[in-house]
Amino acid sequence: MSLLDPTPGLSIIVVTYRRMDAVYANLEALLSQDLGDILSEIIVINNDPEVAFRSSRWSKLGRLFRANRQIKLVNARNDWMSIIRWGIVYMARYETVLTLDDDIVFQDKDIVKDMYETLMDLGKFDIVSCWNSIWTKWTDTEYEYARATFWMPELTQLTKTDTCGSGISMFNKELILDARAQRHLILRDMPAAADMTLGLLSNMLWNGTTYAMPMYGRVEFHAEFQKNALHVQPDFYPERHKLYKLMLNNGYKPLITRESLAEDSPEMKLIRRAEPTVYPW
Repeated sequence: MSLLDPTPGLSIIVVTYRRMDAVYANLEALLSQDLGDILSEIIVINNDPEVAFRSSRWSKLGRLFRANRQIKLVNARNDWMSIIRWGIVYMARYETVLTLDDDIVFQDKDIVKDMYETLMDLGKFDIVSCWNSIWTKWTDTEYEYARATFWMPELTQLTKTDTCGSGISMFNKELILDARAQRHLILRDMPAAADMTLGLLSNMLWNGTTYAMPMYGRVEFHAEFQKNALHVQPDFYPERHKLYKLMLNNGYKPLITRESLAEDSPEMKLIRRAEPTVYPW
Protein backbone atom coordinates (compact mmCIF):
# COMPACT_ATOMS: atom_id res chain seq x y z
CA MET A 1 0.00 0.00 0.00
CA SER A 2 1.39 3.43 -0.92
CA LEU A 3 1.08 6.59 1.14
CA LEU A 4 -1.52 7.86 -1.34
CA ASP A 5 -3.84 4.85 -1.12
CA PRO A 6 -7.08 5.95 0.57
CA THR A 7 -7.71 4.48 4.01
CA PRO A 8 -11.00 5.30 5.76
CA GLY A 9 -10.42 7.35 8.87
CA LEU A 10 -9.31 10.79 10.00
CA SER A 11 -5.89 12.44 10.17
CA ILE A 12 -5.84 15.55 12.40
CA ILE A 13 -2.99 17.89 11.50
CA VAL A 14 -2.07 20.71 13.91
CA VAL A 15 0.43 23.41 12.90
CA THR A 16 2.03 25.37 15.74
CA TYR A 17 4.61 28.14 16.07
CA ARG A 18 5.78 29.50 19.43
CA ARG A 19 2.42 29.28 21.18
CA MET A 20 3.04 26.65 23.85
CA ASP A 21 -0.02 27.34 25.98
CA ALA A 22 -2.28 27.45 22.94
CA VAL A 23 -1.10 24.16 21.45
CA TYR A 24 -1.34 22.48 24.86
CA ALA A 25 -5.00 23.56 25.20
CA ASN A 26 -5.64 22.57 21.56
CA LEU A 27 -4.26 19.07 22.09
CA GLU A 28 -5.99 18.53 25.42
CA ALA A 29 -9.31 19.30 23.71
CA LEU A 30 -8.45 17.00 20.80
CA LEU A 31 -7.46 14.13 23.07
CA SER A 32 -10.79 14.40 24.89
CA GLN A 33 -12.82 14.04 21.68
CA ASP A 34 -15.23 11.11 21.44
CA LEU A 35 -14.56 9.74 17.94
CA GLY A 36 -16.56 6.55 18.33
CA ASP A 37 -15.21 3.96 15.89
CA ILE A 38 -13.47 6.47 13.58
CA LEU A 39 -9.83 5.44 13.03
CA SER A 40 -7.63 8.47 13.64
CA GLU A 41 -4.19 9.95 14.10
CA ILE A 42 -2.93 13.29 15.41
CA ILE A 43 0.10 14.90 13.74
CA VAL A 44 1.66 17.98 15.36
CA ILE A 45 3.92 20.14 13.18
CA ASN A 46 6.27 22.39 15.12
CA ASN A 47 7.38 25.26 12.86
CA ASP A 48 9.87 26.68 15.36
CA PRO A 49 13.39 25.60 14.31
CA GLU A 50 14.81 26.73 17.67
CA VAL A 51 12.71 24.36 19.80
CA ALA A 52 12.27 20.60 19.34
CA PHE A 53 9.07 18.95 20.54
CA ARG A 54 9.62 15.60 22.25
CA SER A 55 8.29 13.39 25.00
CA SER A 56 9.71 14.53 28.31
CA ARG A 57 9.14 14.63 32.06
CA TRP A 58 10.39 18.21 32.28
CA SER A 59 7.64 20.29 30.66
CA LYS A 60 3.86 20.29 30.61
CA LEU A 61 3.81 19.78 26.84
CA GLY A 62 6.51 17.10 27.00
CA ARG A 63 4.49 15.18 29.60
CA LEU A 64 1.43 15.37 27.36
CA PHE A 65 3.42 13.84 24.47
CA ARG A 66 4.86 11.21 26.84
CA ALA A 67 1.36 10.21 28.00
CA ASN A 68 -0.08 10.12 24.47
CA ARG A 69 2.35 8.26 22.25
CA GLN A 70 -0.21 8.18 19.43
CA ILE A 71 0.65 11.82 18.69
CA LYS A 72 3.16 12.02 15.83
CA LEU A 73 5.63 14.91 16.06
CA VAL A 74 7.19 16.74 13.12
CA ASN A 75 9.92 19.25 14.03
CA ALA A 76 10.66 21.58 11.12
CA ARG A 77 14.07 23.18 10.57
CA ASN A 78 12.40 26.24 9.08
CA ASP A 79 9.25 28.25 9.71
CA TRP A 80 7.22 27.06 6.71
CA MET A 81 4.15 28.96 7.91
CA SER A 82 0.86 27.41 6.78
CA ILE A 83 2.15 25.72 3.61
CA ILE A 84 3.78 22.89 5.56
CA ARG A 85 0.35 21.49 6.44
CA TRP A 86 -0.24 20.55 2.78
CA GLY A 87 2.94 18.51 2.58
CA ILE A 88 1.87 16.58 5.67
CA VAL A 89 -1.64 16.09 4.22
CA TYR A 90 -0.04 14.24 1.30
CA MET A 91 1.62 11.83 3.74
CA ALA A 92 -1.29 11.49 6.17
CA ARG A 93 -2.47 7.95 6.81
CA TYR A 94 -6.21 8.48 6.37
CA GLU A 95 -8.29 9.75 3.47
CA THR A 96 -10.07 12.46 5.47
CA VAL A 97 -8.06 15.25 7.10
CA LEU A 98 -8.84 17.94 9.64
CA THR A 99 -6.33 20.79 9.45
CA LEU A 100 -6.09 22.92 12.58
CA ASP A 101 -4.19 25.96 13.76
CA ASP A 102 -2.78 25.73 17.26
CA ASP A 103 -5.04 28.49 18.63
CA ILE A 104 -8.28 26.57 17.95
CA VAL A 105 -9.74 25.07 21.12
CA PHE A 106 -12.79 22.81 20.96
CA GLN A 107 -15.31 23.32 23.74
CA ASP A 108 -17.09 19.96 23.71
CA LYS A 109 -16.13 16.35 23.02
CA ASP A 110 -18.31 15.70 19.98
CA ILE A 111 -17.20 18.39 17.53
CA VAL A 112 -14.75 16.35 15.49
CA LYS A 113 -17.17 13.43 15.13
CA ASP A 114 -19.97 15.82 14.13
CA MET A 115 -17.77 17.40 11.46
CA TYR A 116 -16.74 13.98 10.17
CA GLU A 117 -20.29 12.64 9.99
CA THR A 118 -21.45 15.84 8.28
CA LEU A 119 -18.71 15.55 5.67
CA MET A 120 -19.49 11.87 5.03
CA ASP A 121 -23.01 12.92 3.98
CA LEU A 122 -21.66 15.42 1.42
CA GLY A 123 -19.78 15.06 -1.85
CA LYS A 124 -16.27 13.69 -2.14
CA PHE A 125 -14.68 17.08 -2.80
CA ASP A 126 -16.80 19.17 -0.43
CA ILE A 127 -15.27 20.92 2.59
CA VAL A 128 -16.65 21.51 6.08
CA SER A 129 -15.39 24.42 8.16
CA CYS A 130 -16.73 27.00 10.59
CA TRP A 131 -14.67 30.04 9.59
CA ASN A 132 -16.13 30.98 6.22
CA SER A 133 -17.37 33.77 4.00
CA ILE A 134 -19.80 34.30 1.12
CA TRP A 135 -18.79 36.75 -1.60
CA THR A 136 -21.64 39.18 -2.24
CA LYS A 137 -20.26 41.83 -4.65
CA TRP A 138 -17.03 42.45 -6.53
CA THR A 139 -15.50 44.84 -9.03
CA ASP A 140 -12.07 45.07 -10.59
CA THR A 141 -10.78 46.94 -7.53
CA GLU A 142 -12.59 45.48 -4.50
CA TYR A 143 -14.85 42.74 -3.22
CA GLU A 144 -17.47 42.41 -0.50
CA TYR A 145 -18.35 39.42 1.62
CA ALA A 146 -20.57 38.22 4.46
CA ARG A 147 -19.00 36.25 7.28
CA ALA A 148 -20.13 32.78 8.41
CA THR A 149 -18.14 31.91 11.53
CA PHE A 150 -18.32 30.12 14.87
CA TRP A 151 -18.81 33.50 16.55
CA MET A 152 -22.29 33.88 15.01
CA PRO A 153 -25.35 32.53 16.88
CA GLU A 154 -27.50 33.33 13.83
CA LEU A 155 -25.66 30.66 11.81
CA THR A 156 -27.90 27.68 12.63
CA GLN A 157 -27.84 25.58 9.43
CA LEU A 158 -25.19 24.04 7.20
CA THR A 159 -24.51 26.89 4.78
CA LYS A 160 -22.83 27.00 1.36
CA THR A 161 -19.99 29.50 1.17
CA ASP A 162 -17.00 30.57 -0.89
CA THR A 163 -13.96 30.63 1.40
CA CYS A 164 -13.03 28.68 4.49
CA GLY A 165 -10.15 28.98 6.91
CA SER A 166 -7.70 26.13 6.54
CA GLY A 167 -6.97 26.56 10.25
CA ILE A 168 -10.18 24.62 10.88
CA SER A 169 -11.27 22.63 7.82
CA MET A 170 -12.12 19.00 7.10
CA PHE A 171 -11.92 17.46 3.61
CA ASN A 172 -10.90 14.42 1.57
CA LYS A 173 -7.18 14.68 0.90
CA GLU A 174 -7.68 13.89 -2.80
CA LEU A 175 -9.00 17.43 -3.12
CA ILE A 176 -5.46 18.82 -2.95
CA LEU A 177 -3.40 16.04 -4.56
CA ASP A 178 -3.95 17.55 -8.01
CA ALA A 179 -1.07 19.71 -9.29
CA ARG A 180 -3.56 22.51 -10.01
CA ALA A 181 -4.36 22.69 -6.29
CA GLN A 182 -0.69 22.75 -5.38
CA ARG A 183 -0.11 25.81 -7.56
CA HIS A 184 -2.53 27.77 -5.37
CA LEU A 185 -1.65 26.29 -1.96
CA ILE A 186 2.14 26.03 -2.04
CA LEU A 187 3.46 29.51 -2.77
CA ARG A 188 7.02 30.04 -1.66
CA ASP A 189 6.92 33.76 -2.47
CA MET A 190 3.68 34.27 -0.47
CA PRO A 191 3.63 31.40 2.07
CA ALA A 192 1.38 33.19 4.56
CA ALA A 193 -1.29 34.21 2.07
CA ALA A 194 -2.53 30.97 0.54
CA ASP A 195 -4.12 29.40 3.60
CA MET A 196 -7.67 30.48 2.71
CA THR A 197 -7.56 29.64 -1.00
CA LEU A 198 -8.47 26.06 0.02
CA GLY A 199 -12.23 26.69 0.02
CA LEU A 200 -12.24 28.07 -3.51
CA LEU A 201 -10.49 24.98 -4.89
CA SER A 202 -13.40 22.70 -4.06
CA ASN A 203 -15.59 24.26 -6.73
CA MET A 204 -12.86 25.61 -9.02
CA LEU A 205 -11.33 22.17 -9.60
CA TRP A 206 -13.99 19.61 -8.69
CA ASN A 207 -17.41 21.29 -8.84
CA GLY A 208 -17.71 20.74 -5.10
CA THR A 209 -18.97 23.03 -2.35
CA THR A 210 -17.43 24.61 0.74
CA TYR A 211 -19.77 24.62 3.75
CA ALA A 212 -19.95 26.52 7.02
CA MET A 213 -21.16 24.32 9.86
CA PRO A 214 -22.99 25.91 12.84
CA MET A 215 -20.51 25.97 15.73
CA TYR A 216 -21.54 28.85 17.99
CA GLY A 217 -20.36 28.16 21.54
CA ARG A 218 -18.47 25.02 20.52
CA VAL A 219 -15.17 26.49 19.29
CA GLU A 220 -13.00 29.33 20.60
CA PHE A 221 -9.66 30.96 19.95
CA HIS A 222 -7.04 30.61 22.65
CA ALA A 223 -5.85 33.78 24.37
CA GLU A 224 -2.55 33.44 22.45
CA PHE A 225 -4.26 33.79 19.04
CA GLN A 226 -2.49 37.12 18.35
CA LYS A 227 0.94 35.87 19.44
CA ASN A 228 3.27 35.29 16.44
CA ALA A 229 0.18 35.21 14.22
CA LEU A 230 0.41 35.33 10.43
CA HIS A 231 -2.55 37.69 10.17
CA VAL A 232 -0.65 40.50 11.91
CA GLN A 233 2.01 40.58 9.20
CA PRO A 234 1.66 43.71 7.00
CA ASP A 235 1.38 41.88 3.66
CA PHE A 236 -0.91 39.10 4.86
CA TYR A 237 -4.31 40.47 3.80
CA PRO A 238 -3.21 42.28 0.60
CA GLU A 239 -1.52 39.13 -0.69
CA ARG A 240 -4.48 36.93 0.23
CA HIS A 241 -6.93 39.19 -1.58
CA LYS A 242 -4.64 39.37 -4.61
CA LEU A 243 -4.75 35.57 -4.75
CA TYR A 244 -8.55 35.59 -4.54
CA LYS A 245 -8.74 37.95 -7.50
CA LEU A 246 -6.31 35.79 -9.45
CA MET A 247 -8.45 32.71 -8.81
CA LEU A 248 -11.59 34.60 -9.87
CA ASN A 249 -9.91 35.62 -13.11
CA ASN A 250 -8.70 32.05 -13.65
CA GLY A 251 -12.11 30.43 -13.44
CA TYR A 252 -13.47 30.43 -9.89
CA LYS A 253 -17.23 31.00 -9.89
CA PRO A 254 -18.54 32.57 -6.67
CA LEU A 255 -21.49 30.86 -5.03
CA ILE A 256 -24.08 33.51 -5.92
CA THR A 257 -23.22 33.24 -9.63
CA ARG A 258 -23.20 29.47 -9.98
CA GLU A 259 -26.63 28.69 -8.53
CA SER A 260 -29.92 30.36 -7.79
CA LEU A 261 -30.37 30.74 -4.03
CA ALA A 262 -33.90 30.67 -2.63
CA GLU A 263 -34.85 33.68 -0.54
CA ASP A 264 -35.42 31.45 2.51
CA SER A 265 -32.12 29.55 2.05
CA PRO A 266 -29.57 29.75 4.87
CA GLU A 267 -27.20 31.47 2.45
CA MET A 268 -29.60 34.31 1.60
CA LYS A 269 -30.65 34.70 5.23
CA LEU A 270 -27.01 35.12 6.18
CA ILE A 271 -26.34 37.60 3.39
CA ARG A 272 -29.35 39.72 4.33
CA ARG A 273 -28.45 39.82 8.03
CA ALA A 274 -24.72 40.32 7.70
CA GLU A 275 -22.82 43.56 7.95
CA PRO A 276 -20.82 43.41 4.71
CA THR A 277 -17.02 43.54 4.83
CA VAL A 278 -15.20 45.25 1.93
CA TYR A 279 -11.56 44.79 0.95
CA PRO A 280 -9.50 46.06 -1.99
CA TRP A 281 -7.92 43.44 -4.20
